[in-house]
Amino acid sequence: MKCPNTDCDIDFELTWSRYFNNPLSRFNCPECSAKFKFQRPFTYYLWIIAICFGYLMLYSITQTFCGEISNFKLLYLMVTILYLAIIFSIDRNIESKYPTKLL
Repeated sequence: MKCPNTDCDIDFELTWSRYFNNPLSRFNCPECSAKFKFQRPFTYYLWIIAICFGYLMLYSITQTFCGEISNFKLLYLMVTILYLAIIFSIDRNIESKYPTKLL
């Protein structure tokens, strides 16, 4: 990430703690304390809709093929955790590349 303050203009990493502590992507620069957020394009919101749609499809597919398994809830929990781990990794990588703007 890059601080949008013209006086500061430093680059710093979007760590996992910064990512999870700021779900609305509003950050403070560690150098100059400027408040900023990402400039998300319209395609980012399409990405979020695709994630939700993919999760619903994953549920229906798992329910269809594995619904008769006695441990379905455990299996679905494991699939959900794997899905979220993959999605959060991709999302963090995508967001770290977006430009920033001052609040």
